[in-house]
Amino acid sequence: MKFALRPRPSGGLTDEQLRAFRRWMVAAGVENLLIFSPLAPPRLYERFYGSNNRLNRLLRLGGTDAVPPEEGINKLFVNLNGLLGSAMGAALIYSAADPRNRWGIPLVSAIARLIAVALIWYYAKTENINRLMLLFAVPDLVFSSAFIYYVSKSRRFSPRK
Repeated sequence: MKFALRPRPSGGLTDEQLRAFRRWMVAAGVENLLIFSPLAPPRLYERFYGSNNRLNRLLRLGGTDAVPPEEGINKLFVNLNGLLGSAMGAALIYSAADPRNRWGIPLVSAIARLIAVALIWYYAKTENINRLMLLFAVPDLVFSSAFIYYVSKSRRFSPRK
């Protein structure tokens, strides 16, 4: 039984759909880099927290302000989250160069984004987090839907090996 993802031809995608799939991957990658890269370096994320809190208050979305962590291990978790989110953004941009053979990257991204949306909703409901985070969930739902659509469409008519 093989569990490795192997490349499959995108026989079900037209050239126009393939170009659209590429644009979605690049857009999602850039979005990841914009959101996560400020969290990766030590201390920079504190400004990111502050700007999110100010924007949340400006939009009157409610919830409690985000407080940057004070303990070393929690600071590390924030930095690692920023690093991994940025890496996924770079991987999405990389996959856009050859979506026929790198379709697994946007599929993994779609799954991770859907889990992230569930976590955001959970914490918004149970912990009264900054409601601006709910706005971050919207692009995740859009990108996940697009990735699942294009991956399933590209694999639907692919010959099985």
